[in-house]
Amino acid sequence: KVTVIGGGGGGAVSGTTNTGGGGGGGAIKIFSVNPTDVYTITVGAGGGAGSSGGFSRFTGNAGTVTANGGGTPTGTYSVNGGAGGTATGGDINITGGAGGSAFIIPFDGTNIPQFGGSAPFIGINGPPNGSPSANSGGGGGYTANGGSGLVIVEF
Repeated sequence: KVTVIGGGGGGAVSGTTNTGGGGGGGAIKIFSVNPTDVYTITVGAGGGAGSSGGFSRFTGNAGTVTANGGGTPTGTYSVNGGAGGTATGGDINITGGAGGSAFIIPFDGTNIPQFGGSAPFIGINGPPNGSPSANSGGGGGYTANGGSGLVIVEF
């Protein structure tokens, strides 16, 4: 069995909108292991603030399983949280959670910091306070880096 999770997207570049990056996508594939086979593994990096996360990939006798990284906030002034990454090639493919979009309180203009999106199978959002996501594949809150991807091979 292999579990593949893409890197989380970084949050907005500045605290102007306080939006979060998307969580990396995730996939699980069940396959037979042969000790003489060659496997190739790529682990996606978490995106820095304003950058998407990198893809994670497992390639072997069962084919290729890819989990794409989460996106970075979009729109004018990055008001939309980053989209979750997609996944392909698994028996189970799940899109990562979207990062939180801008939430500004009417009348006083207070901008509430938003969480980064969560990655499948892990279920923890990135923190909203500018700290990097410590969770594999989690998106970063505003001005924060997303968490690195993850590949787990079990046999």
